[in-house]
Amino acid sequence: MKKTFYFLLLLYFSACKPENETSGSITGKLFLYGTQEPIAAAEIQLLGSTSENATGGNAYVSYWQGQTQSDGSFIIPRSSSADWVYFKSTADYWDLGYASSMEVDHNGSNSEYYLYGKAKLHIQAEDTSQLGNVAGVYVYPYAPEAEFVKLLSPDEVYTIEVFANEQQRVAFQKLLINGEQTDPQFIYLTNPSFLGEDTLKIQF
Repeated sequence: MKKTFYFLLLLYFSACKPENETSGSITGKLFLYGTQEPIAAAEIQLLGSTSENATGGNAYVSYWQGQTQSDGSFIIPRSSSADWVYFKSTADYWDLGYASSMEVDHNGSNSEYYLYGKAKLHIQAEDTSQLGNVAGVYVYPYAPEAEFVKLLSPDEVYTIEVFANEQQRVAFQKLLINGEQTDPQFIYLTNPSFLGEDTLKIQF
């Protein structure tokens, strides 16, 4: 009789367990950085880092793969071998590789994670009397790539992809026709945060 009682008691407590509680799993949501816009159907990988590879960086092993739901939510099974979670989405979001993976919160749940969106920044030369002395410009935007931009006419516009919802700052150096380079200069857009497109005019 006692065994039957304890068995029924165990069933009772199991039935009373909250439905949204997931034992042994990592839960969370993926958003666009700077907003609360969920990212659906993003690729998820649960990673573990191994010893350094031949190039001196960390090598990673993928223990699990999945996708975010329509509201950006996900459920990842816990693994004692994995400490990093990596997200990748469409071409509208920056993919910075495994180096951008985020540490797993093993003690918590419903954590929030973010991906950087892409925005277009147009750079245009302003007509000045010194434009004829400039052979080109080194442009270093707040983005994964720094590029050499050749702006020899006020009519030319060069477009680069930058991080969305971040204050846009661009460093540039003028390369003169005599082979000299000017000291780097920094420009910040007046719009501290934008998503979409914006234009920056640089005086030469």
